[in-house]
Amino acid sequence: MGIARQDKRVAPSAVCAIAFFCVCALLSCADHGEWEPDVGWDYIHRPHEKGPAPEWLAGARFGSVFTARDLRESVIDSLLAVRVVENCSVALIDDTLSYDMDEAGFAAACERVRRAAEGAHARGMKAALYVPALEMLSIIEESGESFGSRHKDWLQRGLDGTPNVFRGTEVWVGEGTESAWLSPNSGFRAFFLDRIRKLARLPIDAL
Repeated sequence: MGIARQDKRVAPSAVCAIAFFCVCALLSCADHGEWEPDVGWDYIHRPHEKGPAPEWLAGARFGSVFTARDLRESVIDSLLAVRVVENCSVALIDDTLSYDMDEAGFAAACERVRRAAEGAHARGMKAALYVPALEMLSIIEESGESFGSRHKDWLQRGLDGTPNVFRGTEVWVGEGTESAWLSPNSGFRAFFLDRIRKLARLPIDAL
């Protein structure tokens, strides 16, 4: 956290690496005896059968494309056009997936990602999706309820039992917002992997 406090700019490639290793950690915790392979998951589940990583990863040049729910489609198109001018080979799509949302909100996010990925492909770029793994942000309701308060048994805890939850107390947590960190050894694992399977069906090239 010391480095982050000095310089808040984080390279997209670093973000991708962190997200990738978090997903791999969750997958390694999964009970493979109950695993049901889904579309887009064979490469991760059985990498030894698929050979080396795709060639486009070598020398990939990432450019971020944020697809917030209040952005017009024309703005996203403009962002994609800028990434082409910058000679990016991969559009790193970042939606609001780090925020708590119901199924309708998640479906809307998937649709935004789909449109952005198709736009990237139409411009000759690959599409990678940034997926936060163990952090869930939520707006604290007037009642004080939040994602963390609804799923206390999913929270990471320190050695003294203190839940790993922050409310407006850190540089990345705004006023009225909660940052809850979840354990992959809880019910959160099934919740997360269910959404990952749905994201893997989108026309994206990497998670």
